[in-house]
This record gives sequence, structure tokens and C-alpha cells, in this order.
Amino acid sequence: MTVKRFVGTSSREAMRQVRAVLGEDALIIANRPTDAGIEILAMADGEAGGAETVSLAPKPRLQAVETSTAGAVDTASLLASHERLLNEVQAMREMLDAARPPQPVEVDTPDEAGEQQYKDLRSRLLGAGFGAGLAEDIAATAGPGLTPGAATDTWLVRQLQNRLRTPADAVAELEEGGLLALVGPTGVGKTTTAAKLAARYAMRYGSGDIALVSADHYRVGARDQLKVYADLLGVAMHVLAPGESLADLPQDIASKPLLIVDTAGMGQRDQRLREQMQQLAGGTRPVRAVLMVNASSQAETLDDTVVAYREAARSAGVEIVNAIVSKLDEAPRLGPALATIMRHNLCLHFVAYGQRVPEDLAPAAAGELMSEALMASASPEDEVAGARDPLDRGLALQSVWQQLSRELGELDSLQRVWGGEAAAALAEAPAATRFLVQGRDATEDFLALDRGGLALLSPVAAGPARQLPQRAEGCGLMLSKLPDSHSALMLLERQIPWLVAASHQSRVYCEGQRMPLSQLWSRAESAGAMAVNFRAREVQLRLHTVTVYAAPGGRRRRCSVRLRACLGELRNLDTGAVVGRRYWLAPAELHADDCRALLAQQMFAETFFALRRKASDLLGERLPTWRGQAARLHCVAHGLAALACRLDGDHSEWALDVRAQLLALDGRTRRRSPQLLLQALLQLFGQREALRRLALSLPAGNA
Repeated sequence: MTVKRFVGTSSREAMRQVRAVLGEDALIIANRPTDAGIEILAMADGEAGGAETVSLAPKPRLQAVETSTAGAVDTASLLASHERLLNEVQAMREMLDAARPPQPVEVDTPDEAGEQQYKDLRSRLLGAGFGAGLAEDIAATAGPGLTPGAATDTWLVRQLQNRLRTPADAVAELEEGGLLALVGPTGVGKTTTAAKLAARYAMRYGSGDIALVSADHYRVGARDQLKVYADLLGVAMHVLAPGESLADLPQDIASKPLLIVDTAGMGQRDQRLREQMQQLAGGTRPVRAVLMVNASSQAETLDDTVVAYREAARSAGVEIVNAIVSKLDEAPRLGPALATIMRHNLCLHFVAYGQRVPEDLAPAAAGELMSEALMASASPEDEVAGARDPLDRGLALQSVWQQLSRELGELDSLQRVWGGEAAAALAEAPAATRFLVQGRDATEDFLALDRGGLALLSPVAAGPARQLPQRAEGCGLMLSKLPDSHSALMLLERQIPWLVAASHQSRVYCEGQRMPLSQLWSRAESAGAMAVNFRAREVQLRLHTVTVYAAPGGRRRRCSVRLRACLGELRNLDTGAVVGRRYWLAPAELHADDCRALLAQQMFAETFFALRRKASDLLGERLPTWRGQAARLHCVAHGLAALACRLDGDHSEWALDVRAQLLALDGRTRRRSPQLLLQALLQLFGQREALRRLALSLPAGNA
């Protein structure tokens, strides 16, 4: 390998020489400025010899370097020097190769990646046996960039367990006692499960407070099997004769705190099923019917069974809302049984996974069940997507509603107002209120915000202005006009921070001159900047403040109130462009931190009030009969707008899941916004009300 020396008048000229002689792959060893110009030492592979000088510079500046002369340089020493140099260059090349960035790989576009993610999630859920409808609903709610692996598994488990109803404490509900009737097809494990439940209760409270009742007149040996368990546990047992009902139980049996009834196993198409339900309904104590679900059965069979048993129970005035899954140890997949329970909105209390009494019975743990269900492998028929059952739609609606109800206690009252209950704003602010925001009109109801700045669903009545300081105790106030002298003094004494949203034309006194707020920019001083939410996007608010004077309540008389005028300039965070200006008035004594907190909430409230107006318009269009019910229309519009804003601003896990499910109800894949969430909530409330009215209009046996 030969080291060559190039000298040019500039770096560009020297590099042009290097490329001309050694090509584009030349390796630069060193470069430095010299009297002759820029000197570059470079080399190329496959050449041998001493160092050469190549120069295309003008002749007066050309310098030749002799690499060897007789007796001047020792040949061995030169060769050794070259060897060391070559070794160093090789080491440098290896370091450069190691540090070289990897070659770019082909990356899917966002649309392609999202489509592939949808297919993967859907296939995963179908393989676990959850059915096409549920698989598509969940896959559609996944956000972009969901990392494959453990993160995806955690997300899927959370989505599934949010759709499965389980009691807070199944054991505690069992210990409350009552009349428990186990119903289900033949061979599902009712007798063994009855013994397991009885053993759990007897181990805690003793055998004297429980009795087993056999209502099975058909299966040979059924009564004998239950009798064996009763004798082993030391509990009382009674056998119902054909034609008897629970009303015919002896007093010593009927008075037991816990009665567990073992019924005859019947197929879902058995004509005697209704007769059995009538037998259960004959007693004086309310019956808690529990449906036994066989985890090893096919999804279609399970679905038919639930529908048939619930219809038969309703015809006798009994509701089946609870379930126990049996034979988990025999089931190749748990998905079909769990999907059936979710589709029919049953509450899963226990799971049974063996014959041992009472060991093989455990309270249902939704997360563990879903994790186990997702471990199942796909079968070929799972990839064939059938027509979606209407129950899948109901399950999606119910799942969203349950999560919202669990997190927001105000949701039920909003639903009752939607259904026709008398509507009225709250006379007092809820205990969780941190801020109260008034709209453009002083007579408008207040929006209540909690300490996290999230909207509460119920409006708070404006009430008399003189009572506002007492009602706003402990809250920050954002008003539509300046308070009167008495209210301003009371607010000051109670140390209640407040500000007023003003217009650019609002006139105040500054330095002895009366002028609109829009002319105060040159007199105001900078008060820093902050990020705020403006029209559902984050912008920068640059604040300027100046001391002004104005009459209380806006009356044109001698000014007596010293105020701080806040002038805000809203700028786009990306481009810095001005997107709007806002003006506020606040007491001069207001602390800067309190002022900033109020301003941030005021900007958020702008989105809410615009959304409330939109909700009112949409409700008037979709429900024309509401137009003459101003209070109802106002309360529902307020609640829906507050709920949409709350969901948009809440970043907790439950809110992320609910947002995704709401937008998936309408097949929306666009970026979320309060407006889209509002439309999805309108759809949710409307469809729930339609389903409720449909259920009320059906005969008892078909509801």
C-alpha cells in the first residue's frame, strides 16, 4: 500500500486531486495547512511503494518530496515505519466500520403498520376463541405503535378484563347467605359445585347455618350423590318431591341463612325447562339463580344455552345475572366461555377446575383468566369470520358504560336525566370542586372543575350574586363580569381568587386615561409564558400585565377598584405564529401562581362552553321533542360536553381505554378530539336508551 501526498490551493482542490488519483474509496490519513496550500496524506489499497507527492497546484508553489535518497534514509527503518502506519490505518478502518450506521431497512408506512397491527391482534383474539365480533372491536381500539410482545399482552388483558364483570368479593357475597339455585345443562357440574360452595361456607360459619336442597327428579343417583356430600359436610339436606316447589320447604330448612339448590340438568331445548324455573320461583325468599357454564363446550352451544335459560327464567319472574364457569381443566381454550359471559353481561363469581371438594373452586380473577385464555393456539376454523352478532354491539356498549360508571359516579344521574327524570342544576358545588367557571352570561350555570382541572358532569346554578362568596368557599372563580363592591370585598376577605374574562373593548383607567384593554399592550410588562389548552390543542400563552382601575360591576362612576389587567398572546408551539389574543381582569392582590392557575382553567373552559353549545344544537336536531324542555336539554348538553372534555384531558389507563372504545363504536380512526368524543357519547347514550326501550316493549319471555 502506498501513502500519497497531495497539495492544493484549497481543501476542495486537494480533495479533487485525491479522488482523481485514488478514486472515491481513498482513505484520508491526515491533512494540514502548509505554506504551499492544503496538504492531504491519502492511500489506496493494492499499491506498493514509497510516499509520492502529487500536486496540481501552480508551479511556483509546487514542492516535490523525495521519498528515498542514497544513504539519506535507512531502508529497513522506512519499511518499519510504513508497517506501523499501515497497522494503525487498518485499526482505524475497523473502528470506522464498527461505528458506521446500519443500512436503512424498509419500514412500513403508518397505514400499513396499523393495518398489520389490526390483523395481528384480531388473529390473536380469534385464536384464543373470543369470536369475530369481540376480536374486531378490541383490535380497532388499539393505538398506533403498540409494541409487540409483553406490552401487547398486557394491553389485551386489560381490554378483556374491562369487559368481564366480576364481583368485588365473590366469597363475601356467598357468605351473605340467601337462596342460591344452580342451573345449567346436564353434566356441567352443578352437584359438585353445590358441595364446594357448601363446604366453603361451612368451614367458616359451621354446618348448622346451611342446607342443601335437591330439585333433580330425573337423573339417576343425583339425590344420592348430593346426600353423600351433605353427610360428609354434616349439613342438612332436603329433597323436593315431583310437583313441589321451594314454597313447600319445611320451616327448619327454609329458615337456614344459606340454601343451595341443586337443579336437574336440562338441555337448552328441553320443554321442561320452564317448569323447572317455575318450581324455583315458588318460594317466599328471592332466588339468586347462578348459571353453570361449561368451559369445554363450543361457543355456539354456550350461546344457545345462555339465551334459553335466561328466557325460561324471565318467564317465571327470575333473573339470571350470575355465572360460574366449570371444567376449566378439561377445556382446550377458555376464550369461548369467557366471551359468552361477556356478550350476555353475566357476572362471573367462581371458576371450577376439578372434582376435589372444596379445593377445586376459586373466585374469578379476571386478569388471570384472560392471561390464560390468550395462551391458547389458533385453530384453522378461527380464521373464518362469520357475521357479527348484534350482541357484540351490545357488549361493546356495555363495556364502555361499565368503565365510565365505575370511574364517574355522576354518570347514572346524567343517564336518568336523559331518560326523562326532572333536570336541575346543583344548588351547591360538589365537594371535589376546585374551580368554578361561568359562561358569557352572568345568569349561566357554572362549570365545576376538580383539583386536576377535569370537568365535573353536573352544572352548578349561578344563584344570587351576593351569595356567590359563600358558595365558592375554597374554590377559584372565573366570572363573566366584575363582581359588585360587596361581593368583591367578601371575596377578598375570604381569600377566594377570581378573575373576569374581558373583551378587547372593555374600558378601564390606566395612568389617568380611560381606554380599551386592546390599547394597553405598549404599557404592559411581560409576565412570562405558559403552555395552555386552547381549542383542544396545546399553545403557548405569553402574558403581559399592567395595573388598571375600574368600577365594580362595570358601572360607569368614580373608579374605586385597583385591578391587574392580564393581556395574553396565544402562539403556535411549532411555528410561533399568533393564533389569538385574550384579556382578563383580576384583583391586584392576586398571587401570580393563583393567577396562572385560573388562566389555565379559563382557557380550558373556552373549549367546554363551545362544546356545550354544539351538544345543545346536536341534541335539538336529533331529538326534536327535547326542544321544549330547556332544563333537560341544558343539563344533558352540559354533562355530555363535560364528559367529552374530561375524557380528552384524562391520561389515566381507564380513560385511554374508554376513548379508544368510544371512537371504535363508530369506526373512527382519526385523531381524537373533544368534538369526536362528543359525537361518540351521543351515540352511546342514544343506543343505550334505544336498547332500554326495546327491552321494555318486549314480552317478558323475550326481553
